[in-house]
Amino acid sequence: MPGREPRARRAGFTMVEVLVAFVLLALITVTVQRGMSEALAVAARAKDRFGAEMAAQSLLEAPLGQAGGFPQRGSMDGYDWEMRFEPLSGEAEDASNAPPWVPVRVTIEIRRAATPRLLAEAETIRLVRTAAP
Repeated sequence: MPGREPRARRAGFTMVEVLVAFVLLALITVTVQRGMSEALAVAARAKDRFGAEMAAQSLLEAPLGQAGGFPQRGSMDGYDWEMRFEPLSGEAEDASNAPPWVPVRVTIEIRRAATPRLLAEAETIRLVRTAAP
């Protein structure tokens, strides 16, 4: 139009540029959030396993007394545990000749109380008193 001066180009972003920036920001946010949630899940599983291993170590360090080969069960700090005993030597033929201590394989399984999934298993050999002195 005559008499009208051409508009000066304004500085700024177009609507399409702003939308593309929002889409990229949303994609980056979703990717970072997914990575963080996976990292938190891994950390929770590691903490759970560490707790189960500490419970197993605590049970292994406790005095056993007389173990009759039967499994013992219990719970500790939200973990269910089972301890099994397996004698490693045969029975003595003469009861008067039997040693007061016998080697026993002790196996402990630790599970979370709410789930049947095995978290930790420990095994050791301990000396167990066969009879009162």
